[in-house]
Amino acid sequence: MRRLSIRGPVVVAIALSNACSGDPSTGVPGSPRQPRQPSLEIVAGDRQSGEVGTPLAQPLVVELRDTLGVVAPRVVVRFYDERDGLVDSATTNAAGVASVVWTASRTAGAQRVGAIATVYPGRTNGSATALFTVTGLPGPIARVSVSLPRRQALPGTQLDTVVATVTDQFNNPIANAEVAWAVGSGSGSVRAVTTRTDQSGTARAIWTLGPTVGENTLTATVAGVTGRASAFVSEGLTASVVGAGLGHTCAVDPAGDAYCWGFGLFGQLGTGVADDRPHPTPQRVVGGLTFISVTTGAYHTCGLTTSGEAYCWGHGQIGPFNPGAGQQARPAPVPGQRRFTAIVAGVFHTCGLTIEGNVLCWGDNTYGQLGRSDDRSAHVYFGATGSLTPAPIAAESRSFVGLAAAALATCAVERSGEVYCWGGNQERELGTDTSDQCGIANYPYYSPPTYTVRCSTTPRSVNVRATVSLTASQASVCGLAADGEVVCWGNGAFPRVVTGARVSAVWSLGTAVCGSVVGGGVSCWSTRDPSGFPEVRPFGTSVSLVSLTTASGHACGVSSDAQRLVHCWGQNDRGQVGDGTTAYRYTPVRVLPPISPP
Repeated sequence: MRRLSIRGPVVVAIALSNACSGDPSTGVPGSPRQPRQPSLEIVAGDRQSGEVGTPLAQPLVVELRDTLGVVAPRVVVRFYDERDGLVDSATTNAAGVASVVWTASRTAGAQRVGAIATVYPGRTNGSATALFTVTGLPGPIARVSVSLPRRQALPGTQLDTVVATVTDQFNNPIANAEVAWAVGSGSGSVRAVTTRTDQSGTARAIWTLGPTVGENTLTATVAGVTGRASAFVSEGLTASVVGAGLGHTCAVDPAGDAYCWGFGLFGQLGTGVADDRPHPTPQRVVGGLTFISVTTGAYHTCGLTTSGEAYCWGHGQIGPFNPGAGQQARPAPVPGQRRFTAIVAGVFHTCGLTIEGNVLCWGDNTYGQLGRSDDRSAHVYFGATGSLTPAPIAAESRSFVGLAAAALATCAVERSGEVYCWGGNQERELGTDTSDQCGIANYPYYSPPTYTVRCSTTPRSVNVRATVSLTASQASVCGLAADGEVVCWGNGAFPRVVTGARVSAVWSLGTAVCGSVVGGGVSCWSTRDPSGFPEVRPFGTSVSLVSLTTASGHACGVSSDAQRLVHCWGQNDRGQVGDGTTAYRYTPVRVLPPISPP
């Protein structure tokens, strides 16, 4: 019997060993054994739809296997939607399965939901992902909103077009909803342009306002949900406040909408467009903000919203003052996120009174209008100094309650009634002589090459009685005492009492001061007549105007009757009077109702 060689079994053993060392995933003998990545497979719940903000009908289910292809129990699987920040998690069971009941996003449309798990088998690890697609469907109709191209118009005006927007509780638009239009008050008429909403959830109509002055209302009803809008039929622009700039005018209506007209080359009309054409009819300021007041400079406008935020548009208050730069044709928030109770504008600067009683100023500082105790002895070109960031005046922590701005100076009332002024003092706008000088460098081809002007970069106390309010314009400032006495300074004069004036409210109108007199009516007095303060009628006798304002060539006011219509007069080459023409107006004329934004 022949014996087998010992080498045989050894060779066989090696062969078997090599065969077993192949890749189990490929079945290739002799391949090195390499771990593969774990896998996360979708089992159920993919490609389903459900109402936004509610749980989906089916759970999202995945199966997890480790790097060896074996189901992986007791592993946390994280589910997430990065768009809306939704997160949930579940732990795999003994079969490697994890599931969650997923709530659809509040935003309608396709939603990607990711699932991720990490497996740690020994010294190797890996992550596995899966991606679900679910669709959120709009919920029941919850809101119908109606928007108008303008809220004021002449009797019989056709508003084209009125828009109704239909949404669910999460503001998702609802398409193909039938809209029923109806006129409420005002005896006007409405014609539907579209009776069903489009993909953006909107339907349109044309509304013809009634013939009678007053409020007109319109409703749009969808599935029992009604939206309403109102427009005021008026013979002119109704406003609560008005401001006259160098060549433009702005006003705020009772609803808080701001309108501007006139010169808009630097974007000071706030309509989103800057051009050199006259704009003789009010246009709504864009941005959807609700204002309580507006103030106008030479080429800029600023407004104060109901929340106390200050916004500016135009030239030099949001961007650089240098000509040709810094144009802002839309309202932009003033830096600093401060809350203001009042805001006033000079020709090229702006100041605001904060709710804490601090005065902050920004813009041009050629004449020390920012009140920061700067050294202005060096000669600089006009507009070369300034700041776009509101900063407190140098007032030693005093608390103020009122503000007014002349062209190149600002004054504030301290809580005790003391008045402080700063800035340019060429016309004694600060109420006193000052030894300080601000250096100005003249532009080429002008003589002299440099010169100085009287100014004060530090707030200075004015020697007047305790004051409850201030008004200013151009080179004149006036203060009102608690008993109705009026004191004015500027226009070359020191503070002096306006003889015969006893008023409850006061407005500076350049070379005149006007006030609501005790017993009713409005009276005005000249502040420039060296013989005293004779009564004058700067806006004639055809209408009684309050809330008067001027910057230079034109002036405006609001009628004291119940309609509160804006009237303007004076220079009108840019349409700043707002009557639809560019003709000079010697007496007040009604400003037309606003037109739609361009």
